[in-house]
Amino acid sequence: MQRLAYRKFRYQACHQNKSAPGTFNLSAARISKMLTDLRAVKAGTGNCIIVCEGDSNIWGEGGGDSGGNNRVNAKERCWPTIMAKRFAANGIPSTYENLYASGANATVTNPSDFNNVYKVGMSLTGSGWVFSGSTTLGGCLWTNTTDTTSTITIVTQDQCDTIEFQYPQITTAGTISYTIDGGSAVNIVETGTNTQKRTIVSLGSVGFHTIVIKNVTSPGFFGGYRCWNSTIKQCQILNVGRGSSSTTDWVVNANVWSPLPSLQDICSIASGVFLCSTINDGILNMSDATYNANYQTLDVAAAAGGASVLYGTGIPSNLAQVSQAIQDRLLNDLKAKAIANNRAMFAWADRSIDWNTMNAKGEIYNQNHPNTLGYLNWGNFVADQILALV
Repeated sequence: MQRLAYRKFRYQACHQNKSAPGTFNLSAARISKMLTDLRAVKAGTGNCIIVCEGDSNIWGEGGGDSGGNNRVNAKERCWPTIMAKRFAANGIPSTYENLYASGANATVTNPSDFNNVYKVGMSLTGSGWVFSGSTTLGGCLWTNTTDTTSTITIVTQDQCDTIEFQYPQITTAGTISYTIDGGSAVNIVETGTNTQKRTIVSLGSVGFHTIVIKNVTSPGFFGGYRCWNSTIKQCQILNVGRGSSSTTDWVVNANVWSPLPSLQDICSIASGVFLCSTINDGILNMSDATYNANYQTLDVAAAAGGASVLYGTGIPSNLAQVSQAIQDRLLNDLKAKAIANNRAMFAWADRSIDWNTMNAKGEIYNQNHPNTLGYLNWGNFVADQILALV
């Protein structure tokens, strides 16, 4: 019965969507806000922000150049970055200079994997800045409760003149500081009514910049940043993926900086939002009711600010990890949700057929993650389908 239902959705896809296999319910009308803003970027009259939410298939696990789980340079190789590069090569200036939280789950206690490894340009000194046990947009918050000398250093990889710091404001928090290119330290007071904060700061001029962040009074927190060149119109691709996460992790709303409210906050400035959680939901054999309810909650949060919302899947998992029946069931759930909510969808699982097919094409890193080639091909595919509508 599962296979019959799956074939039914494939039949619907052929009649609802004439695009290449891997898209479902895709039309210009369903992503109108994102397309309008991408056209404005291309014309040099406006900007666009696209948020990519999901699990490690968004974050880029397995797609880097080397290291444990191929994390070294994974930010450069993940498919949202590839999409940004494809846009730029086709007349839509785009940037992916951003990083949010740890990119991993709350069990990660050693930040070494993310110290100038996952993303070139971010590095640590000292031992004060560590991952807290509190999750937020993109994983665990950075926190420092021990010293005022340890640093988080950001060396921008794009020429830019503006940075936005993201952090929680908490009644019991302290103060952090930042310097720009060795200048005087400026304090950010994080003490106050509990809320999620984003502070935009001028970097002075267009160029490559070095920003150093320290703890001033404990506890200090750091959530993330994005950098851009305000003198040109561009598309910013924000990767907020969190490794090992399921939709249940993303709907947590325990604090104002928890994943759900922090996702809604960043989506409030977005033109388009990709919601792409399937891999770990399959591993958990999540029930239809829970998966559908979680996606509906994420959809409401992502759309609250007016952004176009798109659904997406990760790669097909190895059958030794997740049965075909489970994978088909969740894919059917997501397609049904796309129809019910009038959302466009990108189904990696449809385009790649199954794990064995991807592996035969040399696109697989392990049971649940593509390699560099797999991310490259998918990122270019998604970008090309969108570009065809711009």
